[in-house]
Formats: sequence, structure tokens, C-alpha cells
Amino acid sequence: MRWLLIDCSRLTERHEWYLDLVDRLAEWGYDGLVLHFCDDESLAVALPGFEDLASPRALSLPTVAALLARAKARGIRVIPEIECFGHTRWLAPHPRWGSCWVGQKDLSFNAVDPTDPKSLEAMSALIDATCQVFDDPVVHIGCDEVELAPLAERLRGRDPALVWSDHVNALIGMVISKGRTPMLWGDHLEHSATVLERIDRRAEVVSWHYGPDDDASVEGMRRLRAAGFKAVWSAPAVACWSTRGHVHRPNLLNVSRMEAHARAEGCVGTIDTLWCPYRHVRDAQLHGIAAAALIHEHGTLEAADDGAAIARMLFGNGNAQAIRLCRDLPRLVCHNDLMWVVLHGKPHEPPDRHRLAMEMTRQTLTLGAELLPAVVGAAVESHGELLEAMLLSARLAIHFCRLGVDPGWRADASVVANHHQLLSELEADWLRTRFAEDPARTAAPREISRHHYLLAVMRQLDPQVAARATA
Repeated sequence: MRWLLIDCSRLTERHEWYLDLVDRLAEWGYDGLVLHFCDDESLAVALPGFEDLASPRALSLPTVAALLARAKARGIRVIPEIECFGHTRWLAPHPRWGSCWVGQKDLSFNAVDPTDPKSLEAMSALIDATCQVFDDPVVHIGCDEVELAPLAERLRGRDPALVWSDHVNALIGMVISKGRTPMLWGDHLEHSATVLERIDRRAEVVSWHYGPDDDASVEGMRRLRAAGFKAVWSAPAVACWSTRGHVHRPNLLNVSRMEAHARAEGCVGTIDTLWCPYRHVRDAQLHGIAAAALIHEHGTLEAADDGAAIARMLFGNGNAQAIRLCRDLPRLVCHNDLMWVVLHGKPHEPPDRHRLAMEMTRQTLTLGAELLPAVVGAAVESHGELLEAMLLSARLAIHFCRLGVDPGWRADASVVANHHQLLSELEADWLRTRFAEDPARTAAPREISRHHYLLAVMRQLDPQVAARATA
């Protein structure tokens, strides 16, 4: 099985985009769409009983029903993914259950308190509401990235691994009581022998590893399979923390390696994950999904280099320039550490990773100098807006790389003019494709680093915007 996870919580796209995505997934060989619709940032589906907490841009129940009908007609399952332990800041304003969330403003701990009976009460209501709206046999309950060390006083000497396991097993039981199959992320099971031993084997477990060179992922899959879990999934990141603008070559390398591991270790399927869409030009993401689909179909990274195949998937066809862009776009890498350097003037990653990031930056500048002139005149049979999004993302990647290697760029009139032009085009693209009133359009939340937000960081860097802010 091959599924795609879309992060609707951190940024909710215009709702028709999800409907159109179902059609593309069916054409590209996917058979499932996982909706990650609740996280710290928002609840993106107006679940019954939680309507007051739903984002202003949340999918309404009629919209979800239309999505499910569209997906069923195309042979695509829609699997809900809800956060039932960590990543639950969205619950904080709830008048009844908000007190069970014990996170901090900086998100250093952002989970419900497993020692508070209200936590299971809240999660029971969440699971019940989700099962009312979604009819898939599987309910993904999240449960990743919850280290209980900050709750030491509340645990009162109890083993955190035991407390963690008891909470998750209770959630698993709730899902099973609804006649559904529970699924959860596997990071805690892979890292703790106690958790691995205690978790209910009726759950399906997803082994997620997002680094391009993270071959430790195969060990995690083996550990889960050896422990007796009958359904183990592989989850690479088509887009994650390192990605800006579009899907990069290192992400596709991760997809390729995780696909190989999944086949070798007998996983039941792969869930490609696409996180934090505010980091990306919306329509440029489709190129990466198409490239990942080719990797899964052929089992090799090289399959993603078939620009002609990607052009057919996206546009129906394309001329030589469009095919060249489809082939080389992922090689224009705009790395997380580069964005930090652009904003702060110093590296954020350890020296080895920073050197790798800057090497990719130099490679992007070299390729970009050749690629942009070579793709002038790119033309496609249909969906020209996707081609324009890819071109915009390519130019943004090259621009950010230039800013990263030239700390004095504000003194270069041509670079500043290019920045203004790109900011104007990125703003227009947002207004065309996304909700104009979404806060991610103008500013990043205070507790999340601004270098993650593509449009917000372009605004912050713009000399004219900075001058107005300090006037």
C-alpha cells in the first residue's frame, strides 16, 4: 500500500485543493490519503463537539463528506490522523479539557498530562468524534515526540516508560472499542525497550525517519517486526524540516532508501509525509509528490530524474525546457541551515552539517546559473499554473542561496530589486492559491522560528518592510 500524509493543521489549504489532490493520487498510484488535521497550530476539521476549537479555515463536515465521496469514487482511502498525546496545544482553550494540556509557550513540552484522568476523557471524546466523521477502518492516533522528563514532579517517581505505555495502550483500546484499527508513530517503540515490550500488538506502527542518510531506519523496522507487530509501515518525508519552496533531492533520497528498506523488511506499505506546507510554494509541492510516486513505482531514486515522465504526470506533456525543469528542480536545495544563516548571520547546525548545507548552497548557485537561462520558454499542455509555481520556487531557492553567501546583499541594488520582485510574486501566488486571512501569510507565530515560514521570512528580509517597521 502507498499512502500520502498531508499536514492540514499547520496550514490549511483552500479546500478544493484536497479534492483535486485525490484525483492526482489515484492517477499516480497512491491508494490512501492521511489527513493530519490536528496539531499544536490548529484543529483543521470541525469535529462534532469540538467546533468552537476549529480553525476559521477548518474543513466543515459537508466538505469532509465531499472529500470522502470523491476519494471513494477514485479508489482512495482517507485515513484520519489525530494527535492524542503530544502535539496537542490546539486543545488548550477548551473550557473542560484545556487544563490537561501542560505544554509551555515555547513548545518545549506540548502534550496532555498522562497522569490527569481528564486527558483520557478528552481523547476518548476526540476519538469518538473522529469515528463519527471518518469511516476508514484505521485511525492514526499520533503519539510521537513525547518525552515525559518535564513532568517529573507529576510522575512522582514512576517510570516514564510505563506511564507512556499505559496512556498509549488506553488510547489503542479506545480505538479498538469503536471497531477500528489503531495506528501510531513508532519512534518511542524503536528507542525504548520497555515501551516496545508493553505496547498492544493490535496496533499498526509507522517507522518514520527523514534523513537522507539515515540507514538506522532499517534497524527500527526490524525491531518492530521482531517484536511481533504484524503491520509495520515505512514513512519517509517528501517534505520536512529541511525543505523550503519545493521538494529537494535529499528528500527524494530519503524516499528511495525508505522504500528499499520497506521492501526488504516486509512492511505492509509506505506513508509519504508532507509536513509544514507554509515552507513551500503550494503547487510546487506536487512536483515532489509526482517524483516520489515514480520512486515507489520503479524502486529507484533515478526514476525521479525522468523529467519527461514527471511532465506527463503534472501537465499532460511539456516541451524540452519544461522537461529540464522537472528533472532539475529538486537539485536546487534551499536548506534549513541556510535560512538560519540568512536571518541570523551565523550557522545553526553543527559544523559538519553546516558545511554540508553550504556545499549544497554552492551547488545550487552553480546549477541555477545554468538552469534558469535553459528553461526560458518552458511550455506545457495544461496546468500552466503548476509550471509557474515551480519556476518561482526555483528562483526563490537560488535567491536565498545568494543571500546566504553574501552578507552584504542589501548593498547590491540588483539583488534588492530581485528580492522585491520575488516577494511580490510570492504574495500574488499566496493570494491565488491560499487563504488571504491565514496568519502564516504575514508573520510566523512567536514560539516558532520565523526562518520556517517562506513568505513571512521574505517579508522580514525585505529592506523596505524593515524600514517601515522601524520608522
